[in-house]
Amino acid sequence: MWNRDKDYYSRKGIDGVRYYDEALQKGWYIGAGGGQDNHGWDWGTKNESRMAVLAKELSRESIMEALKERRYYSTLIDGVKVSFKCDDQDIGSIIKSVEGGVHSCTFDVISNHAFTWIELIRNGSPIASVSNPTFPFTTTLPALGGGDEFIYAVLFQGDDWKVVTSPIFFKIVSEEEPLR
Repeated sequence: MWNRDKDYYSRKGIDGVRYYDEALQKGWYIGAGGGQDNHGWDWGTKNESRMAVLAKELSRESIMEALKERRYYSTLIDGVKVSFKCDDQDIGSIIKSVEGGVHSCTFDVISNHAFTWIELIRNGSPIASVSNPTFPFTTTLPALGGGDEFIYAVLFQGDDWKVVTSPIFFKIVSEEEPLR
């Protein structure tokens, strides 16, 4: 999503699709990572950009598990705690989705920062946008059917994104079919 002071989330390819969405549309199970790529004395503090990892505890094993399961988000400002869940499953999860079903998604933020809007992105396109959101923000979304889906959330200040979550992935299956 970001590297040093550069915004990579907003970058688009020739077809006008953000690179992040393009990779997700190709079926890649990736998360919203970022890094400072800073080799100076001020590494880790050069800017306010962070990649937050939702680990169960502060241990190498728990952090590595969270990274493997894509339970992280990127932010360009410090001091932002985010929770994004659909059907009570965290970001990075792969959820069974039945055509015609409905998903309940909740986005919660703890921060001293004010946000001008939140946008939910499904399969690369905005599906919900709320100005001056209050948290927790909850919405229900019908399953599209006809293929797998992904949904992630973006928080904005003005026209600039400040937080991008890893997606929640939905595998479209029949009610009897197990999730693989």
